[in-house]
This record gives sequence, structure tokens and C-alpha cells, in this order.
Amino acid sequence: MYHLFGSVILKTIDPYFRKHVVSNTLNSNDYLYLETFIYTGVLALILIFNYFYKKSEIVESFKNLQKVNIRDVVFMAIMSLFWIYTSLKFYENEHKNSPFVNTVMVRGGPLIGMLLVGIFFYKESYTWKQIVGIFMTIFGIYLLMAKEK
Repeated sequence: MYHLFGSVILKTIDPYFRKHVVSNTLNSNDYLYLETFIYTGVLALILIFNYFYKKSEIVESFKNLQKVNIRDVVFMAIMSLFWIYTSLKFYENEHKNSPFVNTVMVRGGPLIGMLLVGIFFYKESYTWKQIVGIFMTIFGIYLLMAKEK
């Protein structure tokens, strides 16, 4: 539980760190490349660790991956592309908006996309309150990003 709380806190301060600390030495693309390199390295280390110490879990995971149908892979790819797009827009706008607005955009965008995919492609049922909440989130992001003229 505590590690989850710690990761949420660290992810929350990331936009402020990027805006006030990193912006003096790195531009948005540099930060994106560095962050991707670090994520890839950590994931590679986890995969290597699991290969040597939890080999049965790795084998089971690859067996499960073979069972995934093409439609699910396509939707996962679409959601990944949507996540990448919102992240790139985030990095592009990080100096134009406040860190709070950017965080809402990056976290809310893929969430809304995921809910819409669930509704239209997987035929999940949602109540009217949930659907209104989705549209209120979209409208809220618009209001947060709208500038006074």
C-alpha cells in the first residue's frame, strides 16, 4: 500500500519538477527521450530478473499472450497511440499551461478514450450518471485549457 502511495506522490510532483527544475537544462524532447530510456531500462531489468528467478511466470505470460485475439491487440495499440499523442501534446504545452492543467489532460485523455472504446467496441454498459461524468470531464478539460481573451 505504501509503495503505491509513494508512486502516486512522485508521479504527482513530476510536472512541477519538469517545469521548474528540468526546463533549465533539458527541452521537452530531451526529457521525453531520457524518460523513455529510463523506463525501458527498468523494464528490461525486471524482465531479466523474472527470467532468472521466476521463469515459470514468464512462460505463463507468453502462453497467455498467444491467446490474445487480434481485435484486442488492435485496441491496445490504439490506446497506446492515444497515450503517446496526449503525452506529446503534454510536452508541447508544458510551458503554456500550468502543471495541473497538463496533468489533467494527460491523465484524463486516455481515460476518456478507454471509456469510449469500452462503450462502442466492447459494448460495456454505463449508467447515465457515468456518461454525464465522461462528458463533464471532457468539458472540464476544455475549460481548464481555455484561455481568457
